[in-house]
Amino acid sequence: MNTRRSGKSLIEMLVLISMMSVILGTVATTLIALFKTDRQVRRDLEQQMTLARLSSRFRADAHEAKSCQINQTCDLTWSDGRVVRYALAGQRLSREIRRDGAVEHRDAFVLADTAAVRFEQPATQGGRLVRLSITAKQHSDKPYLTAVRPTTIDAAVGLSLPTQEVAP
Repeated sequence: MNTRRSGKSLIEMLVLISMMSVILGTVATTLIALFKTDRQVRRDLEQQMTLARLSSRFRADAHEAKSCQINQTCDLTWSDGRVVRYALAGQRLSREIRRDGAVEHRDAFVLADTAAVRFEQPATQGGRLVRLSITAKQHSDKPYLTAVRPTTIDAAVGLSLPTQEVAP
């Protein structure tokens, strides 16, 4: 008598299930790593675009300014009386254009949570240079935090003005 098996044995099914679970585990791990990498690349690209936009605005504002006042904020006074104020508020660097104390325009640049912003006016340039530095805060080397791209933006104050209007 010739008996043929028409199904799978229990051992064959267990082997198949274990192979499938190993394959699915590998695929899941790979997908998680890809999503994490994608998220980091997006954050880095967003930070790079924000810094490029900030650099362009900051330099243009400084070039139009006739004077610069720095304390916790950076106030750039234009020849028409308007003041452009850069100030850090949380993780945003806000830019406000004010005339007679009233805000005419406001926009913001979103920085990483761990970013530290500093304004300075190097004495070596006679007050004609303003510097915006963005660095990482101390103890911000945690792997789950967004890394800060250190940036220094230098701009000449009054570059767009005729030479007789530039304040010393």
